[in-house]
Amino acid sequence: MQQESVSEKAPGSESRAAEPEAAEELTAELKAMIHSSSDMVRDFLELLAVEGRLAGRSLAAMLMLAIVLALLVVATWLFLAVSIALLLIDQGVLSPPMALLATAGANALLALAVWLVIRRLSGNLAFREFIGAVGSILPGREGKGEHS
Repeated sequence: MQQESVSEKAPGSESRAAEPEAAEELTAELKAMIHSSSDMVRDFLELLAVEGRLAGRSLAAMLMLAIVLALLVVATWLFLAVSIALLLIDQGVLSPPMALLATAGANALLALAVWLVIRRLSGNLAFREFIGAVGSILPGREGKGEHS
């Protein structure tokens, strides 16, 4: 009787029965992997948002502190200029109005020097070489991109 039950089973029927189980297991693993991947992407996006907020708040704090620093530097410069004027007055080198004018004139000369440096450096913002290079390769612009 046992031989009949063995012979009744078709060859390969065990492997066919295992195929749906393997497919279900594979599907379950695939669903778990997709769920895990979506969780990981969500976590990365949440981390990006948190760090973005931190960067924004840090930038705002840095800008506020830069303004405070600029005010402190200006105040220090003014106190230094007044101190120099008072020293000139105290030493009897200049009268009070002349000491203040000399200090203001020195500040004006320093401001002029800084303005000239800024003006010279501003030429570097024009991207002249890049524009010349791009202009020389564009059709219909032969020779227009070159500059002296």
